[in-house]
Amino acid sequence: MQLGGSYVSQHWGQPVADARIGTWKEVLTPEQADAILEECPDIVQMFGYGKDEQETEDTTQ
Repeated sequence: MQLGGSYVSQHWGQPVADARIGTWKEVLTPEQADAILEECPDIVQMFGYGKDEQETEDTTQ
């Protein structure tokens, strides 16, 4: 949902939870994840993700 130029969801105003951490792996293709890593490396690393984390996931699947 978009409200006044900002995006909100059912999680808006709720406490931070770790239940959805890593769900990007179920939503993004490897190509999409690579594109995000390439285009937004600083933001990706700020949230604790990166190429090393993705490669670890690839080898454990």
